[in-house]
Amino acid sequence: MISIIVCTRNLNDFQALKESIAQTIACPYEIISIHNEANQHSIFSAYNMGAAQSHGDLLCFVHEDVRFISPNWGPVALSYFSESQAIGAVGVAGSAFHPGLPTGWFATGLNSIYIKLFLPAKSSSPWVLSNQNYPSHCTNILQQVVTLDGVLLMIPKAVFSQVSFDQATFGGFHGYDIDISLQIHEAGYKLFVTHEILIEHASTGSMNKQWIENAFLLFNKWQTRLPAMATPIPRADQIQATAASLVITAYLLLTNKVNIRFFAKFLSICVRKSNRNALFSFALLRTAMSLLLRRLKQFF
Repeated sequence: MISIIVCTRNLNDFQALKESIAQTIACPYEIISIHNEANQHSIFSAYNMGAAQSHGDLLCFVHEDVRFISPNWGPVALSYFSESQAIGAVGVAGSAFHPGLPTGWFATGLNSIYIKLFLPAKSSSPWVLSNQNYPSHCTNILQQVVTLDGVLLMIPKAVFSQVSFDQATFGGFHGYDIDISLQIHEAGYKLFVTHEILIEHASTGSMNKQWIENAFLLFNKWQTRLPAMATPIPRADQIQATAASLVITAYLLLTNKVNIRFFAKFLSICVRKSNRNALFSFALLRTAMSLLLRRLKQFF
């Protein structure tokens, strides 16, 4: 049985999610809703509460503004874990590399994504992000990654018994996906993005001040074990991904008007990287400047 765990804040979205699950899952399931209309729980504590109440062998943590599109996706999901006990988690978006920086799960050029985004307010039509794979020529149904996006996380209960969402360190609604992914990776399990289970997601998330705060908390927790990667990755690709993450973090620090201590911490991280490996730092900064200039051209 699959236990579907949802942190519920919008009852209309939750109702639509329930209907899409009933129409597509094609296997026994239960839905555990942790009501959070008043924001009384962080997503870390809400998901831990849901897991504690679950009865299924497979835990499926999913955002409430998701709709399942693929028919019979339940047996497909169960088959991944029955065929290999080495698999610790499966999702629909993730990255093969996580740099040693405060950043999100994404790493430019090293992503694998299979989500249909439908944003009526921002786009005239939905689209499927399905060809951002690493390596670029890979067409596997399952693509190995080291971090997963939290829009959909499928984790066997046997694996979850060895990890948990770190509600002692983090609050709010950001960073839970990277942290649980790295815990599962460190426990010796493999993580994958599936291209067999298509979902529709009605938002792209919010990279706000809370996102930045949790990104720095996450870095503080994992910095001695970063970078992390699913499989060996060429040095040039690591540099490119790290540079892209550096630019994104710097841009978010500027646009969110965060406390100066975050800037100081970020500069300190960059200086330490420079001192440890001058050649890597030079290549990193060169790539970062190229990406930043490309970004700036969009505004002029």
